[in-house]
Amino acid sequence: MRMTLNDLKRRIAASGDATGEGAPVVEVHGVDLALYLLYCREGDFMVPITKGSRALRFQSRYAALKALKNIGLRRADFVHTSAYDEMIGLDSTDSRAELRETINLDHIAVD
Repeated sequence: MRMTLNDLKRRIAASGDATGEGAPVVEVHGVDLALYLLYCREGDFMVPITKGSRALRFQSRYAALKALKNIGLRRADFVHTSAYDEMIGLDSTDSRAELRETINLDHIAVD
């Protein structure tokens, strides 16, 4: 399953509340220094936000958050998973060094 930014925009509008219980839960994943991907939580699943047949990519966290603000979302979770364990030779399946931060999009400028 996948979802476009327009699908997400329709889901936000249908919820009637961009921050409450009915609002979609969206995560911005920092995959690399200049690669940020969006996911929408659907129950236990993370649905990628796509453009065509490929994942929608952003070159900065700000660009990703701005795109979400432009479609009416008011809150998103930023997730950055560290590869530190892999870099020092530990098994990365044992632990996940992950930063999670809820971002209020009210302070992001829109186009």
